[in-house]
Amino acid sequence: MNSNYLKKILLENDIKSIKSKINILIEENHIINPIIKDDMFKLLESVGKVLYYPIKDNVCAFYIKIDNNHFKENIIFINTFMPYEIQIFAAAHEFAHIIGIAGDHEELLVEDKIFNYVFDSVENIDKNELLANYFASELLVKDIILESQLLKMKINKLDSITIEDIIRLMDIFLFPYKPMVLKLYCISKISYEKYKELININCNNSIFQLQNRLGLCSRNNELTRIKSFSNFIDLAINSYEMTVRTYDKLKYVLKLFDLTPEKLGVKKKLPKHLSKEGLEEIPYDL
Repeated sequence: MNSNYLKKILLENDIKSIKSKINILIEENHIINPIIKDDMFKLLESVGKVLYYPIKDNVCAFYIKIDNNHFKENIIFINTFMPYEIQIFAAAHEFAHIIGIAGDHEELLVEDKIFNYVFDSVENIDKNELLANYFASELLVKDIILESQLLKMKINKLDSITIEDIIRLMDIFLFPYKPMVLKLYCISKISYEKYKELININCNNSIFQLQNRLGLCSRNNELTRIKSFSNFIDLAINSYEMTVRTYDKLKYVLKLFDLTPEKLGVKKKLPKHLSKEGLEEIPYDL
């Protein structure tokens, strides 16, 4: 690792510990493909209930822990209106908090702060956020795998990598631009001067245009707009079938996920003829 970088806040033991825990995580979860990509979501779903939903906001993700007498669960939100590469990175970041790599605390992760751990801002960053981001970067792009890929691309000299090469790496790992530049700096493939030059390039214009020109990173930039929340739909239907929820309420809930009862094979129940006593037992809010 470049001696000028994360050691300002992260100790060598922090870095070794993260890499060790990642190796254990890969072994325990029987992860065969060393390039995780969107398998990250499966890992996240193994430690909590994940709500995937598109909102036009700068919130990338958030995580809350519910712990009471009736319910105990980690709830994670992923904004699917964000580019897919951001969704994946945010998922890895929140995963780090949940499994205790970084402080296990609730947080709201916004787009302008998710990559706010670059060289110039490192002194202002919370160590827990730096740990979570370092974990996300190492899990999604392991140093040893990145170096192997660079060898395949015949990139072995300092500062010999081009922007086109970086975009190819982004496409291979389904990984964002700025963290990739930072990874290259940390493994001493680019100098500080080159790092400064690359990190200041406008991702929304220059990088995006070059990606289109090269025909790469289409998945990186996809706004998936997925709407899903664990087994929530099944629970809603069960609730209706047990007459806890009305048909209209079921329709309303399903509409949030672009679904209808008909699409799921749920039919409206015929009204039952109840006695006067039965009518009195029906809750007023149904």
